[in-house]
Amino acid sequence: MSTSQAIKSKNVGYTHFVSLPLTLPDEMVTKLNNFKNSALQTNKGLGIDKSIFIKPNTLHLTVQMLKLWNTDRIEAAADVLRRVSPKVMDALERRPVYIRLKGLECMPDRGTPPKAYVVHAPLEVIGGGIDRLKRACRIHNICFSRGDNRCVH
Repeated sequence: MSTSQAIKSKNVGYTHFVSLPLTLPDEMVTKLNNFKNSALQTNKGLGIDKSIFIKPNTLHLTVQMLKLWNTDRIEAAADVLRRVSPKVMDALERRPVYIRLKGLECMPDRGTPPKAYVVHAPLEVIGGGIDRLKRACRIHNICFSRGDNRCVH
């Protein structure tokens, strides 16, 4: 499989994504759950569905969207991810990157909450680390743009 097809194909919508997991302090998990419950309770008439809220323990930073429409493509992408992971960890210097969540937005932004299918939070990297995070994301993007064999050594 040419992994670049996993990004560029116009024949199918996105089916998978590459992400970096986020680790949250317990108080942030509580705040996110409280916000979700409040938003659902307060805005009952707007048709907001609880499915647009991610569970705090699966919060992540999306790096790249993929179009993997069959098992062969999924397996090839998984192989690329397995092989690129050490390079990503090296780019992050095996240290955490600290971020601050800055508000909430609906995706896609179609003007009304009922048309949204996901809520996301823009972020700000704090305490340095932006260059490490950009390098890690760039490695993922290059590997899927070039194909599965040319970027991982």
